[in-house]
Amino acid sequence: MSERVRRVNELMRQILGEALSEMTDPGLGFVTITSVDCTRDFEHAVVYVSVLGNEVKRRRSMQALERATGHLQARVGREVTLRRTPRLRFAYDESFDKGARIEQLLAEHEPMPDYIPDPNADPDAEPEDDQPEEGA
Repeated sequence: MSERVRRVNELMRQILGEALSEMTDPGLGFVTITSVDCTRDFEHAVVYVSVLGNEVKRRRSMQALERATGHLQARVGREVTLRRTPRLRFAYDESFDKGARIEQLLAEHEPMPDYIPDPNADPDAEPEDDQPEEGA
């Protein structure tokens, strides 16, 4: 990704975040713009969002974003100097859900009580037996 595309992506993320904070659509829940991914020719942009809440809130928020696409695209067009304004498409960013699921699984996992790994142990060493060797 070129430096220019990266800068435009970040600028659009900031502009869209500000625009969302000003929106009054009752269907729009707590939405955060996590990232923007423009094509190199700035023809299209995928706007990744996270939504706080359950599946119903997520669906309503995504519908509210779709309704506001024209308004948000016009705002980007006014504030970003480009030959053409990218066509916005909103996508739910699942990375937060995946991270929360991993944390949940780790929290549910209980370590084995009898085994505490030695941080100084050689990982390639043969396991030691507790039994004395014969003939010793």
